[in-house]
Amino acid sequence: MNTKEFVLALSKVKRWGLTKVANYVIKHGYDFEECLNFLELELDSNELRSFKNNLLIAQEEIKTNENKNIKLITLFDNDFPKKLCECSEPVIYLFYVGDISLLSSKCLTIIGTRNPTKPFISLGEKAAKYFAEKGYTIVSGLALGCDAIGHKAALDANGKTIAILPSSLDKVVPTQHRELARDIARKGGLVISECSVTSTMNKFNYPQRDRIQSLLSNVTIVIQSANDGGTMIAVKKSLKDGKKVYAIEGNDLDLINDYLDIESEDQLRKIENEL
Repeated sequence: MNTKEFVLALSKVKRWGLTKVANYVIKHGYDFEECLNFLELELDSNELRSFKNNLLIAQEEIKTNENKNIKLITLFDNDFPKKLCECSEPVIYLFYVGDISLLSSKCLTIIGTRNPTKPFISLGEKAAKYFAEKGYTIVSGLALGCDAIGHKAALDANGKTIAILPSSLDKVVPTQHRELARDIARKGGLVISECSVTSTMNKFNYPQRDRIQSLLSNVTIVIQSANDGGTMIAVKKSLKDGKKVYAIEGNDLDLINDYLDIESEDQLRKIENEL
């Protein structure tokens, strides 16, 4: 048994899940041997039996992903940032394709509506290009519209970008962005998801994805959104986490107090200081 199999198997035990696994590993100082030594004290007989059965499932799951060139990283790995697991809604593993070291880079999340208007498209491209050229990693969810603006502008600027999927990496959602996902991985970026190729896609995956955006970035920029848009779910999460959220000037959003003039170098530099 290795750390990857351990994390996947334990997370599938009834009444455990992501938070309990994270707390258990943190309690034992991310020491795999210590976690194994104390495991039988933590699990009752039914849970221990479930864990052992889950190990076989985890092994097959990892193998199935690897057969599609999809790798797995967990909270035991050095490239896995502590901020992802030492929080109230932890992430304890990620399936990925691309440069995993970007998880530890300085990140800026760029999000918004799936149907931006031309003026905001241009402003969003300028914002993403500016920060990508400064060496920041642009994070978004690969959705149509504003997410794609952020990813594509970063690539066009020869910068780095992280795409967080609500689906498995072999079944990119939306399907229109399969090639964009490939481009991100091929050009030195990173595509990640909590979903294995054996997972089933559902609507709850979207807020789960949004929390990863919030955890990776100290600052979020909303290109364009309505007050009742899906973007506001991600905004609420970031604000709850104490992160800074800006909207590009021209929006009128109830939850956001800070607006960004893309043409103002002073405002852009101020955001750099917050990253």
